[in-house]
Amino acid sequence: MVQIAPVKNEEDYQLLLSVESLICKETPERWHCHFGGIGIDRYFFGDKNDEIYEYGKLIYLENNLVGYALVYLEDYKYNMWLLSGFREQIVEIVPQIEKLFKKGQSIRTVCNDKLVKKQLIDLGYVSDGEETFSASIDLNNYRPEEVQWDLEVIRIISEQDIDERVKYSSLPTGSMITKDRFEKYLNTDDAKHVIDFVVVDKVAGNLMGYYSWWLDEESNTAMLNPVACIHVHRRKGISARAIQYGLNILKERGFHYAYVDTSANNEAAIGLYSSVGFKKCIDVIAYSKVI
Repeated sequence: MVQIAPVKNEEDYQLLLSVESLICKETPERWHCHFGGIGIDRYFFGDKNDEIYEYGKLIYLENNLVGYALVYLEDYKYNMWLLSGFREQIVEIVPQIEKLFKKGQSIRTVCNDKLVKKQLIDLGYVSDGEETFSASIDLNNYRPEEVQWDLEVIRIISEQDIDERVKYSSLPTGSMITKDRFEKYLNTDDAKHVIDFVVVDKVAGNLMGYYSWWLDEESNTAMLNPVACIHVHRRKGISARAIQYGLNILKERGFHYAYVDTSANNEAAIGLYSSVGFKKCIDVIAYSKVI
């Protein structure tokens, strides 16, 4: 029996994160939604941080927690992730998620697993093409290189950087956040597992870019998100050096894999990630269906 249970509180939220961590641990070499993807969704989209209690769902099969889903009713889409041993049960699980939507709607989801893709098609979904460029880097084989900074300084974000960080918050996502909300994020338990770097002008101290690494110590994986360089400072190699700097730190701390993703048609970002060693590892395909 399948149960789709809402994420009602922080305890449930931690259960959701624990499942994602296990999924990353099963196949760390493949790109995953990761703690970072969930965190970005929670703290940098929507209107408030507790909207996760509206769209977060835990998936139980015979009272065993086997996965989770992020169900965005107003956007007519959902994303679902399952532990590897339960992906054959898609035919039982997906219809229960579909019941959360109104009949007659065209809904969308994404998938990066061949078995799940086949079952989605069997359930009446059709492919809408590649959704994202999703890549990973094997830090076990990564060779750190010294990063040279001339007119810039890279450092952990501090109070003096917050105003400009918020001012340019929409650069990577198009989603603007308030200073109050950003400061609340910095005070969360999740933020304790994020390295929020800023690159600033060495003389004036003005923000040039920002780069955040979300760390999952359980699976020894990390996700880079967001990545942003202020327009006037682009094409100077700042982002490439900032990412290399972060990768060096991950290597030193014993992390095994790191993930990035961007839209499938974002050639600039794809070129950047590829230049520092990230390799596309899966096809993330969008699927849709009228229910």
